[in-house]
Amino acid sequence: MLHSLVDNWSNYNVTKIKRKIDEIKVVSFDIFDTLIKRDIKNPVDLFQIVERKTNCKNFAQKRIAAEKLARKTLAVEEVTLTDIYTFLDVPYDIEKLMDCEIECEIAISSINYEIIDLFRFCVKNKIVVLTSDMYLPQSVIERILEKNGISGYKKIFLSNNYGKTKLYGELYRKVIDNIGVKPSEIVHIGNSFKADFIAAKRLGIRSVKCSTYKNRLQRVYDNCLLAEPFKYELLQSFLNNHTPASSNDEYYTFGYEVFGPLLYGFVKWLHEEIKRDNIEQIFFLSRDGYIMKKLYDQMGYITPSFYLEVSRRSLRVPRYNRSYSYEDMIETLTVPNMTNVIQIMDSFGLDYSEYISEISQCGISVEEQVKRDTLKENAKFRLLFNIIKEDLFTNAEKEKERLLKYLLKYDFSKKTAIVDIGWGGSMQKYLLESLKDLKINCNITGYYVGVTRKAKENLKLNMYRARGYAFDCLNKDEQELESSYIGLIESLFLEQDGSVKCYVEKNFNVTALRYDYEYLEDGHLSDEAINVSRVQEGAVKFASDFDKSINSELIGSDSKVFYGNMHEVGANPINRNIKQFGTFRFFNCGNQVQLAHPRKLSTYCVHRSLLKKDIYDSQWKIGFLKALLKLDLPYTKMYSILRRLAN
Repeated sequence: MLHSLVDNWSNYNVTKIKRKIDEIKVVSFDIFDTLIKRDIKNPVDLFQIVERKTNCKNFAQKRIAAEKLARKTLAVEEVTLTDIYTFLDVPYDIEKLMDCEIECEIAISSINYEIIDLFRFCVKNKIVVLTSDMYLPQSVIERILEKNGISGYKKIFLSNNYGKTKLYGELYRKVIDNIGVKPSEIVHIGNSFKADFIAAKRLGIRSVKCSTYKNRLQRVYDNCLLAEPFKYELLQSFLNNHTPASSNDEYYTFGYEVFGPLLYGFVKWLHEEIKRDNIEQIFFLSRDGYIMKKLYDQMGYITPSFYLEVSRRSLRVPRYNRSYSYEDMIETLTVPNMTNVIQIMDSFGLDYSEYISEISQCGISVEEQVKRDTLKENAKFRLLFNIIKEDLFTNAEKEKERLLKYLLKYDFSKKTAIVDIGWGGSMQKYLLESLKDLKINCNITGYYVGVTRKAKENLKLNMYRARGYAFDCLNKDEQELESSYIGLIESLFLEQDGSVKCYVEKNFNVTALRYDYEYLEDGHLSDEAINVSRVQEGAVKFASDFDKSINSELIGSDSKVFYGNMHEVGANPINRNIKQFGTFRFFNCGNQVQLAHPRKLSTYCVHRSLLKKDIYDSQWKIGFLKALLKLDLPYTKMYSILRRLAN
């Protein structure tokens, strides 16, 4: 604990250093953990990477032992990489292992964004040297610096070149003698308390200590899904080194470190699955599939993909036929538990505003709220159905004709993947049933972020095939992860256009007709839409950066790693997360609620029925509870209890 505190203590202040720059002639920078960071948690994790890449059994353990033995045996202040490998006892080609370590060292290196601006300032104004205790050859160090765009320094002083270290002060003496300056005319910047701060001070060099580790992320993320710790830390280390934390755009940053890993992991998994299944074409379903397809295309995957503009409404309404009774129609409704005539008419495929007199004639008020479960026994709505059913079925027949023309643009007989955010599988069910009704042959498998237990009813009973990435309750005995924050995660996938209503034909071309976009205000995008767009931009940038990283190769598409940050925010939000997304509006079957924005606690103390209603309506229930109570409490357990009581 004390070592960690000392290691991360810092007196580094860019403004003060720049102010005193005229008093010095030379600025010396340490290299590793100062100018250069590694995309790993601990330096020795590099050896785990080499072990996994070469399949050299116990390499990491033996590499650590070899370095200790070399330092103990050889009578020098610093050893070289060649010295270390002389003591390495493994049944493997030593030269190949050493080359692999060098290449991995270069691959995991990245700029320290906390230091680089000061370095560039100093290069323009002063003599800059690099001073490092390191066993790597200078040629390798130069490759690392070149890879990360670090140039303009006068000279590199490496301990293994001189057999002298900073820790004992002798390497600093080499700097003083070689450059020809007094110790007081040098400032040295580094992360080691002993080697960079104390040892330099003893010689009269002005020393500045930067922290070895600084959390640059919006929050600390726990390994909440119990991913393999090594893989989990590979992602977190990469994020901490690369996330644009200095950006004033917190939504872009959130996209980079939370939504980006989820989106990247899912699309990579999708690519692996469709290759394994010999899929011939992919349909990304609107609207959640929009950002998925964008990333899929950006990553250069070659299986042909299309954007299929469909919705539950556009697939459901054309299936209505004249044999449907009132009870059958009520069974098809996709409306909230508490609903109204506007939502019911829309679910029937009709615009309520064209039937104002008929609605009034039946004694129904537009503002009247009615329980969905009571509709079968509701005489007023039964009467309304009998009045409008001719229009309802005539409209359904017209929509069916246009839907058929739209779907016939594609060849569904090919081995096909449909891709969406997922959950209960109703979209796949509606699509497959529509294709069956239209006598279109198909061979379709669904690939989703997550598949809930509801999919057993929608898909398994009908022998429909589907798989989930983060969790799969259809094919495995897994836990549903999304239920307490479903509105939050769905908001991040938003396409900036309205849901598909139906299809229209113009000049023999059938296209999707969209509803107005919910997040348009006076013709302009609302703050929510703009912020989601920034989240998605950050996510795509993460994917672009991470795909080039060696860490990507080592993690693969592991969902426990890539979904972890999303689940941590959803199920264990901090106040910052609530502030970012709590007031976001969420539209569900015509209902508008805010994700996690409760009334005052005192209001609920007086009106307890309001609390039940607001929790029910909330689409980020754990966020709602956290925003209401504000304390650090076991909200996941509280949510589980509430869910059991509700059932």
